[in-house]
Amino acid sequence: MAYYVVCVELLVLGGKPYYSIPLLVLLMAAGAEPTVRWLACGRRAARRALACALVVLGAAMSLVVALPVLPPGGLNPVLAMNKEEGEQVGWPEFTATVAGVWQQTPEPQRATAVILTRNYGQAGAIERYGPDLGLPQPYSGHMSFADWGPPPDSHTGPVVLVGATTMAGVHDCRVAAEHDNGLGLDNDEQGTVVTVCGVLTRPWSELWPQLRHFY
Repeated sequence: MAYYVVCVELLVLGGKPYYSIPLLVLLMAAGAEPTVRWLACGRRAARRALACALVVLGAAMSLVVALPVLPPGGLNPVLAMNKEEGEQVGWPEFTATVAGVWQQTPEPQRATAVILTRNYGQAGAIERYGPDLGLPQPYSGHMSFADWGPPPDSHTGPVVLVGATTMAGVHDCRVAAEHDNGLGLDNDEQGTVVTVCGVLTRPWSELWPQLRHFY
């Protein structure tokens, strides 16, 4: 019963599906011995065939839901069960969208400019693919990515804001681009706006606690 309660809590609170796996491992271990006894009783051949069929069915479902075996364009139905499956689709194109906005920043201003993302996935994409496109280290106040710290106070802007249209501590924001992965895949980065904002009105060290967020 505890496992079902945990699953309901995760659904209600928006937790990740894999949060429940440690408890599921215990349930599988507890059910192993009764299953072996059940297989040894009655019509053993039929029971073993049924058990094998259920294992194959479960493995096939897990394969589709958990591993990247489907083409990116066919992942939308899977995202309803496992949102993580499509989260890295379109990352190179997403980073190129950010790079296109960054390149519009006048060269003399780039030394003090900052890329700030709404979530850690966006920051991860830019960290992975950004160096090849001339992008600097991104920053984000999202969850534990915020622990890497804020930009230096000497980086006073402009700010390339990814995934939002405004933020505390800056003015004169304008949307410069909107990302489209070209596949119609509705992941977190699809439709992300990239905004250019002016210089800071307060230092990053003062703003950072306010910019940190968990959802």
